[in-house]
Amino acid sequence: MSKENKEIISELEGKMLDALARFLMLTARDIQQQEEIEKAAQLTKNNTCAGVTSSSVSEKASGTEQGASLPLKTL
Repeated sequence: MSKENKEIISELEGKMLDALARFLMLTARDIQQQEEIEKAAQLTKNNTCAGVTSSSVSEKASGTEQGASLPLKTL
């Protein structure tokens, strides 16, 4: 094999390794993001199943939860 062909092959190998490294980094990032999404979805599901939602928390904090009793003044 000629010296020129060896240089071309070496250059192509380097580019292939760079492309493979980039692909692996992007794949790892995608996997990490997917795991974070699944974890957040599970937390949301658990909180919803437990009856804890942002609206129920704010209703309880403001005292407007359905069935909340209001103090009555007696004369």
